[in-house]
Amino acid sequence: MKFRKTGSSESKVSLEMTPMIDVVFQLLIFFMFTFKIVTVEGEFAITMPAAEQGSAAPTSENITALPDIQVRLSASPTGELAGIQVGDNQMQSLDQLAQTLKEIVGDDPQLASDVEMQIVAPDHLKYGFVVGTINAAAKVRIQKIKFNPPGS
Repeated sequence: MKFRKTGSSESKVSLEMTPMIDVVFQLLIFFMFTFKIVTVEGEFAITMPAAEQGSAAPTSENITALPDIQVRLSASPTGELAGIQVGDNQMQSLDQLAQTLKEIVGDDPQLASDVEMQIVAPDHLKYGFVVGTINAAAKVRIQKIKFNPPGS
């Protein structure tokens, strides 16, 4: 008769793969069912205010349109901002640009959303200054921004 050792330290541990695969499939199915597909960009749920009694519909007579605002940025050879020009006005900082845009557009959000701003920037200007120009326009609620090539 052969006796086995009962207190052997060389016991082998085996992993059962079937329950692990079942759990992975259950997690996969759970995440598939709870995944929400993002709506397409550009679809906005907007609630428009009702028209007031006696208010005139916008016509060409009661809307004063501003001409397009052209902002020319100039750069130093290292790509730093050297100057900003709006029309004939020269300025040195983006804060001055924001103040000038505020003076041009005023406090009317409808007028600000109708005006178009054109940015002319050299190719070697650092991108952060272009973003700062866009942020200055956003502060006064200018929404239409167009980029022109430096030669125009």
